Amino acid sequence: MSNMEEGYFLSLIKNISWKLNNLFTPNDKADIMRSVLIDEKEATLLTETGTTKNNADERNKGMWRSLNATITGKPGNTVEHYFENIYKKLACCTGKDNITVPILKRNETTGKIERIYKTIRVDRNKECTMNGVNWKDDNTTEAGYNSNCEDLMQRLIAFLSKYDPENPMIDSYGGCLANKHLDSVDPEIRKDPFLLNLVNTNRSCLMPSCNNPDAYKRKQDRKSCETTICQANVGVSESQAAGAISVFGNQIEQHCGPQSEIKKSLEKGEEKAKEIIKEKKEEVEKAKEIIKEIKEKKEVEQTERKVDKIISDFKKFFSNLFQSFINLFKKTEQFNNLNFNILNQVSGINYPKYLFLATIFIIIPVILIGHIKIKK
Repeated sequence: MSNMEEGYFLSLIKNISWKLNNLFTPNDKADIMRSVLIDEKEATLLTETGTTKNNADERNKGMWRSLNATITGKPGNTVEHYFENIYKKLACCTGKDNITVPILKRNETTGKIERIYKTIRVDRNKECTMNGVNWKDDNTTEAGYNSNCEDLMQRLIAFLSKYDPENPMIDSYGGCLANKHLDSVDPEIRKDPFLLNLVNTNRSCLMPSCNNPDAYKRKQDRKSCETTICQANVGVSESQAAGAISVFGNQIEQHCGPQSEIKKSLEKGEEKAKEIIKEKKEEVEKAKEIIKEIKEKKEVEQTERKVDKIISDFKKFFSNLFQSFINLFKKTEQFNNLNFNILNQVSGINYPKYLFLATIFIIIPVILIGHIKIKK
C-alpha cells in the first residue's frame, strides 16, 4: 500500500465492504443487548435471520438483506450486506461530507500491524442511494431521521464490540448507542430500571458521550432536553430521586435549570410525589363535586316537573269538580230552594250558606288530599 497513489487508495477505502457470513449467532443475543441500545425482538432477529448470503431475509433484520426489484430497479432480487460500502454509508448516516476512519496497516519498519487514520470525502447528494436504498440522514433533526441508518449503526457497534472492542468508532460514532458509555457515567445505571429508563428517554441529555460530534443519534435523541427530560412525567420515590441526583445532577442542572419539573421532582423526592398525588386527588374530588351538582340539578328539575304536574292536575280537577257542582246546583235549584226554605222556616238556619262553605273548606280539600295520595 506504500506505493499506492493516495487518491486511489482513498477511493478503495470509501468503497470497502465487510461482506462476512455468520457474524452473529443466537448465543450472541445477550452480549449484543449489553453492547448496544437495541430491543430484544430486534436482537433476536439479528442473530437468527440473514446470517449468510444464502439465507438473506426480505425483512432485512439480519446482516444480509434481500432487496426486490421494486426497491433496486434491477431484475430479480439483489442480495446486499449491511456492511457493503460501510464507510460511504457511515458518512451518509452521520450527515458528514468528510469522515475520518481508522484502518489497519503494517508498519514497514517494525513489521507490526498498526491503526492509522484516513479522511475520505463523500458527495451526500449523489452517493447516498445504493441499490435503491436511501442512506442519507442529517443526524440532527427529527425530520431528517432515517431508520436504515439506526439499523446500520446498531449492527456496527454490536460487530465492533464483539470483534474489535478497542476500536475508536465505538466511542465516536457509537457515542449515543454504545452501552459501554453508561458505565463511564455510573456502572450501577444498568442495574436500576428507573435510572436506565431515565437515560434511554433521551441519551443526549444525560450521557456526555452522546454529544460527540460524530455520534449517531436516534430520532428521540434529537429532541430538546426540555421536551423529553425536563418536562417528562417521571414518577419518583425518595430513593430514586437521591440516586438520580447523585448520578445526573450536573446534567439535569445544565439542561433543565432550577425551575424544571424534573429537577424539582428529583430534589424533593417523595415530598414532591405526594404533592403531585394530592393535586390529582383534588382534581378528582372537584370532578366529583361537578358531577354531584349536575345530578342534584337534574333531580330538582324532575321534582319541579312533578310539582307542576300535580298543580296542573289539581287545577284541572278543581275546575271539573266546581263545574260539576254548579251544574248539579242548577239542576236541583228549585228543589233545593223549596227544601231549604222549609228548613229555614222551621230551624231558622241558613242551610245553603253552610252547605256551600262545607263544600269549599271540607269536602273539596278531603277529595284533593285523597287525589294527591293516589298520584304519589
